[in-house]
Amino acid sequence: MRLMIIFLLPLCILGPSAQRVAQFAEPQYQAVHQSKARFRRSISLEPRSSGSRSKVKSTRRCVPNRTAPPIGPYHWPTDTEVKVFFVRGMFAPEQRSALLEAMASWTAAGQENGSGVRFTDAGKTDIWMDCRGCLTVGRKEVYRWDRSHYAFFYPTSEADGELVSAWIELDFGITTSKALKGFMVHELAHGLGLSDCRTCKRKQTVMNRFPTMDSDNGLGVPSTCDLATVRELYRADRLLAKSRLKFLYR
Repeated sequence: MRLMIIFLLPLCILGPSAQRVAQFAEPQYQAVHQSKARFRRSISLEPRSSGSRSKVKSTRRCVPNRTAPPIGPYHWPTDTEVKVFFVRGMFAPEQRSALLEAMASWTAAGQENGSGVRFTDAGKTDIWMDCRGCLTVGRKEVYRWDRSHYAFFYPTSEADGELVSAWIELDFGITTSKALKGFMVHELAHGLGLSDCRTCKRKQTVMNRFPTMDSDNGLGVPSTCDLATVRELYRADRLLAKSRLKFLYR
């Protein structure tokens, strides 16, 4: 119903005056934006039955906080090429390969989930990269300073919920390729709008918690419900952008 509102709002603009359209557009855009916020809080999802590599049965309905993760406060803009930089000397070649596999899994999913977001290897760096669409991946003693986490995703720069640049910190104790891939898939998902789900059943989402530092959480690729959640979030973004264009150019 709320998505129908987004479609119908542009039809409410009447009158030939461009000035009236301009005056009307901004408050209506705000209404659409608020509708999107309400949509995020009450998202209800149905997984697609084809094309998914998920380990979750496609016939199962995705329920936020049970089989699907909740929506987070930020995400990369639609169709962003995220340039991923790795801090020099932090990862052995086989470890870096595992991180690249995690990136590839979300890039492949970008077409199915509608985000259009893709992750590319931008090489090594000695500093945090704050350029547009840049993500820096490094290490830190995360668990030593925060006994609740083994890794962190930081939105180093964002505006109105859209990421400009970000940083991922992985604990030095995450060493096996399997664990690194699992953590990287999880952290990249934060940048696609997914939040941790402590109440979700095991192996339902990559946003499940990790049992130990050097292990995965049972999933190495996005689940059906992960893809469904990202798809609905980015569909709302595209509808919002389309509606705003109609307001401005009608």
